[in-house]
Amino acid sequence: MEKPFYDQYSLDDLYIRVTESDREAFDHLYHQMWRKLYTVAFRKLQDENIAKDVIQELFIEIWDNRKKRQILAVEKYLYQAVRFKVINCYRKRKVNFEELETVAGTLADYTAGADIPYFEKELRATIDRWIDRLPKKRRAIFLLRYQEDKSTKEISTLLNVSPKTVQNQLLNTTNMLKILLQKMLLLFLLIFL
Repeated sequence: MEKPFYDQYSLDDLYIRVTESDREAFDHLYHQMWRKLYTVAFRKLQDENIAKDVIQELFIEIWDNRKKRQILAVEKYLYQAVRFKVINCYRKRKVNFEELETVAGTLADYTAGADIPYFEKELRATIDRWIDRLPKKRRAIFLLRYQEDKSTKEISTLLNVSPKTVQNQLLNTTNMLKILLQKMLLLFLLIFL
């Protein structure tokens, strides 16, 4: 028995046909990938309806942008796009800093080398948000010390506070940051091991 016409195409070849507005190729691509992508989304979101919405939204974007977006490795792109959409779901839910474990679990799912720059960007953004939430004086002390490499005495003079206050604020802030980073590291180790 002969294989149906589109079964002979790789995912990348199907996508090339999608860029030519071939609706049947799009449907075939969807049917080949939706369950695998849904499984990834559901595992992270633990919500059937949201996971279905994520996959639907992804394929709508694929079709709507078929003439504008060049995708060379379709399967890898789709998995990565689902991961980004899951992270965006957490953002839309206004995940706060205390819920970092959940976001870290999602980010930790990245295993491909192409995802590492994105993970680093997200980690930096998380630390920047943490710094932004520090009280004004504590943030100023922290940034003067670790971004501008000022000494305790220089910070004390610049901010017109005692050197002991600077030391205490730095100690408290760095301890808080260490706890945060240790927590994130532990989560990643548990996930990867």
